[in-house]
Amino acid sequence: MNFCKFVKTSKMNETQITKNLKDLYHFYFNAMADRIIALPLSGSERRYFRLFDNKNNSVLAVYNPNIAENEAYFYFSGVLKESGIKVPEILKIAPERSQYLVEDLGDTTLLSLLENERKENGNIGENILNLYKKALKLLAAIQIKADKIIDYNHCYQSPVFDKKSMLADCNLFKYWYLYPTQTAFDEIALEKDVEQLCDFLYQPEKFHFMYRDFQARNIMVKDNEVYFIDFQGGRKGPLQYDVASLLYQAKAELPESFRAELLDYYLDCLQEYKAIDRIEFKKYYYGFVLLRCMQVLGAYGFKGFYQRKEHFLQSIPFALKNLENWLSTTSLALELPELRRVLKALTERNRIFPGKENIEISIQKPLKLHIRSFSYKRGLPEDVSEGHGQGYVFDCRIIHNPGRYEHFKSLSGLDRDVIEFLEREGEMHQFLKPVMEILEQAIDKYLNRNFEYLGINFGCTGGQHRSVYAAETVAAMLREKYSNRVSILLEHREKGYWENL
Repeated sequence: MNFCKFVKTSKMNETQITKNLKDLYHFYFNAMADRIIALPLSGSERRYFRLFDNKNNSVLAVYNPNIAENEAYFYFSGVLKESGIKVPEILKIAPERSQYLVEDLGDTTLLSLLENERKENGNIGENILNLYKKALKLLAAIQIKADKIIDYNHCYQSPVFDKKSMLADCNLFKYWYLYPTQTAFDEIALEKDVEQLCDFLYQPEKFHFMYRDFQARNIMVKDNEVYFIDFQGGRKGPLQYDVASLLYQAKAELPESFRAELLDYYLDCLQEYKAIDRIEFKKYYYGFVLLRCMQVLGAYGFKGFYQRKEHFLQSIPFALKNLENWLSTTSLALELPELRRVLKALTERNRIFPGKENIEISIQKPLKLHIRSFSYKRGLPEDVSEGHGQGYVFDCRIIHNPGRYEHFKSLSGLDRDVIEFLEREGEMHQFLKPVMEILEQAIDKYLNRNFEYLGINFGCTGGQHRSVYAAETVAAMLREKYSNRVSILLEHREKGYWENL
């Protein structure tokens, strides 16, 4: 297979992504994937897909146009494996480095196990405690052993978690949480406190490898063993930061007694690699707990208020509870009067949702786009809009029909050969360009007016080739452009009749 044909654009639509990932799968396994499923979007821009063979065995496929981030992931994967740490096996990387196949570890994370146990039993059992201990024991090994062999020039964005990085986390909190929630603060006094906090925490002579995003959702559990993912943000940094990230993960809601036991266990593990002054370690540890709590609130604000990913806003109460606990139980060797005043105001102003009124205004219900392909032989699509109207109907019959050729008759617009035919002919591109202009104008207007539904229909003779390709392509482009502002229901009405048409 010639991988020079891979699309080299910085971003691709979903049709291009899935086609390339299927090709990569074919190249590695010398077999076609039986099916491919897009996994739910996460907080990052990476897209994950699960590809299956005809025996239901699966691998994960990843698309990420950020090549520098991918290179850091590939590098750290090798380093961690060399250090004896379990990470997913990288199976194949596409030459242009934006797509790759990795071992599928399943869907069970340490966080999901914790949440399920709490839901079923109302508390945290011995099994969860032991899994946390396994993760912390391996964290100590990662931080010390990996540090000795890492070339930090391979890091993504920054090779060290320096004072500038700490200030950036504090600014994330200020600009994406304090401002959107209309929290009053003295900017000069707050800057002075933040500067003092970062000066206190920055001790580069004590830095080792820092995972950066060490939390229970990035710890996979398979056969009662823990595996690590999402380590591409690794860099040189303080030992305390990763422990604080895990034990104060907002949604995990770990009890203080649980945290205290795990922190002491981690220090026991760390002691196997280097001498530790526990009092000194904890002196800075609680400062990093504060820094991490602020960073998390800033990240939730950015992804919730700006990117409109509402589930991040729903996690804010858990992060505030961590702040409340920190304020009531922790004292630092620093005064930080304005920072403490602001944090106290956040937790007292609304214990559940600070700025709740602003959150409700800034998050609107996604516009539902119902995109369908259909056959004119079987009539126009039925109106299922509950009073909103049929929406747009675009006639694809003016486009060269692959269904006229024997080779394509048993295929559909989902198949690679049909996709390549339509893209090679060029008529489909000319057809979809004005279609997208019309739809973008309509969607922008619908979003501004808080409408709830828009129907988008593509018809052709059999509802099997041209209309299917058009519906898939438009859905991918609209999903990419509007992200969480729209929800897309994609339906191929004639799918059950394709072999008979």
